[in-house]
Amino acid sequence: MSLVILAAVVRRVLSHDQVGAPTILGAITAYLLIGLSYAWVYLALDGLVDGPILNPAMEGLPSYYSFVVLSTLGFGDVTPVNDLAQRLTAIDAITGHVFLATLVARLVSCTDSHGLGAESSHSQNPGAGNMKLSQGCLTHLPAII
Repeated sequence: MSLVILAAVVRRVLSHDQVGAPTILGAITAYLLIGLSYAWVYLALDGLVDGPILNPAMEGLPSYYSFVVLSTLGFGDVTPVNDLAQRLTAIDAITGHVFLATLVARLVSCTDSHGLGAESSHSQNPGAGNMKLSQGCLTHLPAII
């Protein structure tokens, strides 16, 4: 269910005509949904596997662990001790990097250069706080999103 919501949020973010507060908040929401989804996967894995998957044991740690890994903040206080958990941890970290890199690159590449830079001002361009997306930039969205 969370993946459906995540796909809907990302699609909505990429369909905005202007990059403004709603676009940025939508991107942040999508990132948080990814972290929570991985926390649920860690919880499920903990219930399916004999023995602990993290050291120390998992009580209250899935969301903390997921966001520490997703943001590649680094950790030393919690470590995966199961082969499957180690692989999932690597995928979690890669997902964080790929999501941020591709979403930011997509939003920046879709942003029209008008209204950016020192030569623009709010008196000349009242919408300078909202960067217009280039026409046709969002036409190549994957059908899955």
